[in-house]
Amino acid sequence: MSRQVFLIILLGFFTSCKTNKLTTHKGSFDKSVKEIIKKVNNQNTYYEWLKLNGSVDVKTKDFKGSLKISIKNRTDSVIWASASGFLGIEMFRAILTKDSVCFINKINKTYLKRPASYLNSLTKSTLSFYSIQDMITGRIKIPPNNYTTQLIDGGFFLASENHF
Repeated sequence: MSRQVFLIILLGFFTSCKTNKLTTHKGSFDKSVKEIIKKVNNQNTYYEWLKLNGSVDVKTKDFKGSLKISIKNRTDSVIWASASGFLGIEMFRAILTKDSVCFINKINKTYLKRPASYLNSLTKSTLSFYSIQDMITGRIKIPPNNYTTQLIDGGFFLASENHF
């Protein structure tokens, strides 16, 4: 049960908020691909500390209710997430660092500490501390691959020649 609730909470963290940043370009559209990538990557916002609060409605076969979520992030250092239920009683806590991940389930009174690679096996994907941090903050990073560019509806469209 706790694994399902954790995955639902983790999914809620990454899908509940979004940032809107309108990028406009005036002038010549004959930019190189490298210039476009550099401009996008340089528009990311950086901070020392970030705190996000929200709520998530959770529905599983074992649990139904609303959780208050709190995420604190110190850039390139630690991500701390907490979920509280009725009357503000903390139910779950997760602490992610570059090299480890810790889960505390206060309902079942269990504690789990694993290397950061544990997230890959838990989610069956390639997650790192930095990719989670970038998802939380809405940072866009375009890797330097081979791209083709097109001008579509007044904006640039980059297509990977490697097809990832």
